[in-house]
Amino acid sequence: RASRRLRSALVEPPAYQGDLLQELLLGAGESRTIDEQLADVSAATLTDMSAFHGRWRAALYARTLVCGNASAAEARAVHQEVCSQLTSHGVEPLPKASRALTERGKLPPGAQLEVHAAVGNATEKNSCAGLYMQGGVLSMAEQAALRVLCSLIKEPCFRELRTQQQIGYLVHSTHEVDHVTHTGGAPPMRVEGLSIQVTSKTLSAPEVARRISGEDYALTSA
Repeated sequence: RASRRLRSALVEPPAYQGDLLQELLLGAGESRTIDEQLADVSAATLTDMSAFHGRWRAALYARTLVCGNASAAEARAVHQEVCSQLTSHGVEPLPKASRALTERGKLPPGAQLEVHAAVGNATEKNSCAGLYMQGGVLSMAEQAALRVLCSLIKEPCFRELRTQQQIGYLVHSTHEVDHVTHTGGAPPMRVEGLSIQVTSKTLSAPEVARRISGEDYALTSA
């Protein structure tokens, strides 16, 4: 099943693979190719899986989300019950030293990062480029302003890139929210941003990215 899932990723459209790359960038995970992951799956044995399961369940960090008409005290009671059940099965709390020590998903202020990857399907004729601009942890007023900006930019973005420049048949701009974990398992931060993604059959991904970035027109003028 894992092998089929990985092989199917090779024939997914570029836009899907672009989303995976963005998740990798924000998740600060290890970059491994599909072929490398397939090799790992093929080499894995039942003994390997059993050993991994034993190591994984030996120490866990539990975070409980209670939805509904529950008081803070009732939510804490539910969390304590979850932890008690884990303890009864021999699961120890994950030491703080083993928890995340750095912010994961929050990009460095002012940084410009690029991620490139080839499409796994040799017959794929489309290319995709995306621009993600992260605003960081915003106040309520800033969140509202970003939402208004995202709403205002949708139509001119589509009109310029799709209708006038005709660089791609799929043009998508959206407001994004990521919940970032950071030091010592503290509650996640709400990080917001704006993303623009274009899929094209006629232009290369670098050229599409150049068009999106505003070398041919300024988004602020739309």
